[in-house]
Amino acid sequence: MPSSLPFPFTPLLLVLLTAAAAVPSQPSPLVHDICNQTSLPSLCVEAFSADPQTATTTTNETTMVGTAVRLVGNTSGSTYIYISDLTNQPVGRAGQKRLHICEMCYLSVSYDMLLLSSALSDKSYGALASQAAEVAAQARRCDAAFSKSTWQPMENRNKMLVVLCEAIRVLCRSIGQ
Repeated sequence: MPSSLPFPFTPLLLVLLTAAAAVPSQPSPLVHDICNQTSLPSLCVEAFSADPQTATTTTNETTMVGTAVRLVGNTSGSTYIYISDLTNQPVGRAGQKRLHICEMCYLSVSYDMLLLSSALSDKSYGALASQAAEVAAQARRCDAAFSKSTWQPMENRNKMLVVLCEAIRVLCRSIGQ
């Protein structure tokens, strides 16, 4: 008698295993502790939970700050692409002007990412916190470009970037103690 599953159950098993792998990771107590010190704790926890590597990279402050820097890079990169896509849409002259401001902000963020990565590699947590503050400032400048508009295409992305930068600063303070 064969010990393998009958043929119809094999695809179902593959679907269930694939779905289980796609489930966001449960945040560690450290994620909750750090995120509770940011301006938007639930968004912060959501950012870390959406990342499948978070469960294994948030066991201590040092690994979590590396995860946060990676998430800032991912978020800023996808936001820059989003801005580029929007500039190719018919958004009007005022919309184009606002998007151009955001484009310049996120170009600056891409340079800041090099400095963030360098500070992380050097374990220079003061410089890392300082660069994270600059990245957050650029996201806020982008947000401010849309402050007098009912159209807010960047709001959620900017908030995500700011809260991740806040988490980096909290982590840097914790590591530096």
